[in-house]
Amino acid sequence: MSRTGWQPAIWGLASVWGVAEAGLGGVMHGLKLPFTGLTVGGVAVAVLIVLAAYERGLYGNSGKGSTRLLLEVTATILLIKALASPHSPVTAYVAVAFQGAAAALLFHVIPSFRGAAVLFAFLAMVESATQKLLMMVLVYGHAFLDALDALTGYASGQIAATGLQLPLSSSTLLGLFLALYAAWGVLLGATVGRWPQRAQALGPGLVAEWRAAAVEEVAPEGGRRRR
Repeated sequence: MSRTGWQPAIWGLASVWGVAEAGLGGVMHGLKLPFTGLTVGGVAVAVLIVLAAYERGLYGNSGKGSTRLLLEVTATILLIKALASPHSPVTAYVAVAFQGAAAALLFHVIPSFRGAAVLFAFLAMVESATQKLLMMVLVYGHAFLDALDALTGYASGQIAATGLQLPLSSSTLLGLFLALYAAWGVLLGATVGRWPQRAQALGPGLVAEWRAAAVEEVAPEGGRRRR
């Protein structure tokens, strides 16, 4: 903690992301549960948006206005994931790196925080949905149509793993799969993008309640009063 200089709030957010990636993500990959990107990726996106808001000072703190923190936390999560969940596929590490880099870039170049949050969440979820295709084409050099067929089969398998038997063609299932990820990204970005404003509205009342509870004297059953 002394090396990073992170505030406790940052460590808390990094812990949430780390548990999601190394714990929940490892379990879902190990059990081959569907839609890992929606759940684990959703946690990562939410944490990065809150971190970006914190750096901009939107939570009433003295923000630095820098995106370096996003990259530092992303690097830490990659290390945690490698140590705690080494059996995760390479694509899981690529997703984490992409999310952190995309957040750092978009929140740096886009002045509107909520606009950046929606665009970032949308791109992160679309990348998560199409990562199989991107990896096959850009990294392994497969033909685009072959990669598209593989993604179509993957999307159909993900939907079938939920127990839903939809009488739809493979291409339609692929479209449904991509639309689900894209819609979730927009919804997530719009929702988490409003959290700083909501925190500013609810914060003073919560602080007052916390302080009142902290100084209130209680009398346990023994009759002895203590703070």
